[in-house]
Amino acid sequence: MSSFSFSQSRCLVECVQSNLRRGHEDLSDLASLNIARGHERGMPGYTAYRNREECKIQPKVNSFDDLLAAGFAEADVENFRHIYESVHDVDLFPAGIYIFYC
Repeated sequence: MSSFSFSQSRCLVECVQSNLRRGHEDLSDLASLNIARGHERGMPGYTAYRNREECKIQPKVNSFDDLLAAGFAEADVENFRHIYESVHDVDLFPAGIYIFYC
């Protein structure tokens, strides 16, 4: 099975954002909807899952710099720095998408 390249994943995201419809002339952004759903349900951020002992994922992430060591692209970490006050505030959905395609 082949994997998507980072540029292909960006294209996929743009296609979904451009074509997701909930009704007549209503365009929605799937990423925004998923993030909002997580907030509505009180879902913890990315680090709450990644740093769980049961997951045994290394390195643990406790700072934005740790995201670089974990395999995130520098540009993506900079985006997270500008959006979130703390690395522990980073939502699960965008972090999961970014790390999957790194």
